Amino acid sequence: MRDSTCFGSAERKNVIGDITVESGSSVVINQICDAFEVANSFDPIIPETLPPGFELIDREEQKKQFDSYVDNGCKIIFIQGMPGIGKTSCLNRWANQIKDRFSDGQIYFDVERFSSDNVVLTAELQKAALSAFCVKQTNQMSDIDANSLYRTRTSNRKILVVLDNVRDRSVIKAMQPNSDNALLMVAGQSEISCNDEKEQSIELDQFSDDVAREYLFEKIKLISNEEEFVLIKERLLDDESSLSEAIDGCGGMPLALEQVASLLAGGLCEIKDVASIVKDTPSEMLAALLDELIFSFNDQEKNLYHLLGMLDGCPVSLSSLKYAVSSKSGDLVNVVSAIGQLQNHRLVSVKTTENASTFLESIPKSVSMHHQIAIHAQNVNREASASYRAMLGRFIMFHRLLAQLLDYKVTPSRLRLYKQIEIPDDFSLCSSQVTEAQRFFIEHHEEFESVVSLALDQGFNEEAQAISEALWTFYYENRMYERGLRIFSDGLSAAQLLASDKDRKLRMLALVSRCNLLLGDINRAKQTIEEALHEVNASQNYILRGSINEFAGSTERECGEYKQANEYYLAAIEEYMHYNNNRYSRGCIIADYLRVLTYLECGNNAEAEKVASDLIEHLPDDLDKATTAKVHIAKARASVQMGDLTTAEYELKEAIRLGEKYDLTSRRAEAQERLANLYCTRSNFQAARPLFEDAVRAYVSLGLITKAECIKAQVQTTYL
Repeated sequence: MRDSTCFGSAERKNVIGDITVESGSSVVINQICDAFEVANSFDPIIPETLPPGFELIDREEQKKQFDSYVDNGCKIIFIQGMPGIGKTSCLNRWANQIKDRFSDGQIYFDVERFSSDNVVLTAELQKAALSAFCVKQTNQMSDIDANSLYRTRTSNRKILVVLDNVRDRSVIKAMQPNSDNALLMVAGQSEISCNDEKEQSIELDQFSDDVAREYLFEKIKLISNEEEFVLIKERLLDDESSLSEAIDGCGGMPLALEQVASLLAGGLCEIKDVASIVKDTPSEMLAALLDELIFSFNDQEKNLYHLLGMLDGCPVSLSSLKYAVSSKSGDLVNVVSAIGQLQNHRLVSVKTTENASTFLESIPKSVSMHHQIAIHAQNVNREASASYRAMLGRFIMFHRLLAQLLDYKVTPSRLRLYKQIEIPDDFSLCSSQVTEAQRFFIEHHEEFESVVSLALDQGFNEEAQAISEALWTFYYENRMYERGLRIFSDGLSAAQLLASDKDRKLRMLALVSRCNLLLGDINRAKQTIEEALHEVNASQNYILRGSINEFAGSTERECGEYKQANEYYLAAIEEYMHYNNNRYSRGCIIADYLRVLTYLECGNNAEAEKVASDLIEHLPDDLDKATTAKVHIAKARASVQMGDLTTAEYELKEAIRLGEKYDLTSRRAEAQERLANLYCTRSNFQAARPLFEDAVRAYVSLGLITKAECIKAQVQTTYL
């Protein structure tokens, strides 16, 4: 039951932010509202993220059908068929052939890469699309804001959106552009019925024998040089019976024909041998072809093939693969050679610098594997191979080192329970700037998630827990709560297997609880943090004990249980002081800051102002600037409620200064908004206007469109 009697009760007032507004206040509304035009004005960014479309053989009948749908103004075109039938190839080629019709951009996504536990994270997909429009810090926006901004960015635009591996209409609904001049192309295995005449489907069937034959020769020609191709073709035609049998056995499946082409072009099999392989069911046939293909690989190539398969299509950076092949700095030749071998046999897709003109630009940036190929690669038994385990260990260690490196760059001082290990001098892969570290994580977070899952599956429990805990700040600050819950749950599973270190289990319980709370699952959040509270008293780590009490307080505050929340925060302070007897350590300051928010929320403004004033007086110089800025804003809020607008103005200006100096965009915007509101109460609209403008621009850059619109609505509603 809620009990706020000792905190006071909140009274509803006519306010903007924390500012009480007198009825009859006058404002030059047009001057203020002009500022909000920036929320709906965008730079003309033209995204172009289509993968290349290869000029091989085409499906003429289906292509004519596709062209007809495009010419008639179809809004959604479904390309459907069984696995391995060539949906992705058709999707990419046809999209490239019509891309010039869509002058406002073309966007491509493999939807499988945005799934967790077979559920597509549509908000993450929308944020990725917004990143293609060069919207900054998309991972800091809410799901609602992502949807709103995606619809805004695609409104009335000639844009092509291409989605591969789509399973249901929820993805289609989320990603359909808000324009009659746009086209959504969708490829998927499952049949999705069309809703109206603006939606059409194309079913891809197996190749006929004649087309399959042509396709096979075209693939061989692509892999071989001209002289080799002539010789191979002659041998094949000399054994027409085996050739026909092999083509028939492939069942008109492009994926199978590609593997046959690799075997023949590489001289690994004669056509009569291939004919005997392809007599099984489609899945067994493909596996048999791949078995023959990788038999010729050296151990390094086989190990890399299996490793990429275990990651099941996740794009993997060249940096991590280089470290996996050899931890020696600069050993690039071997890994590029191994990747090239896999690529030549059409086993992986390689992403390089677009329009690469130099050798270095043509070196792979990332490597991924087709899902059907990955299934085979996963089942290749490399477990007994010492060389594979060594490669796997180096691959996972790379991500542990990198996660630790980035963690300490972003937040030098915070609670960490994972074991810090020495980082080699030449390991730094990004600059020392926080923004660069953030950018690197945003670009590669999917890889980190796959690696933690792989590490847990393969018994690297120490590394799985360490990587996930090290990434807490990134997921929290970038508001990636859904994806964070996934990786922290894996980290918790790993920590539970570390019987000798129970503290790490408690730490991961707290992080999982926090993610659940931020996702709105309060019951699960309470259940998880209560489990941690039940066990934490056995720990001798007082910072951990304080942190868990702090998390418990925030859970209670979210439930409106302000008295209980305050008790937990005071308990956290007590635990922190057990550690170093410093009443103003970072942990104590954060707990006090949360107490200020609690008092403000329940209306006990006098106590909020008292605690905030004490904090301001004792802020240490070495406190991280994000926390320092938050304390100044909290003090300003308390001062406003106590009627001390002069002090509030000073504190907000200090928060703005810190935000500008240390690139704390969110904190700077909040302080600017609050200071603008304060100036409006003094009828100083000239001073308020640029602050509103800057705040709205900042919120838009963060993707917080709803927040930007709320500022406008507040001003209009209150002052009009």
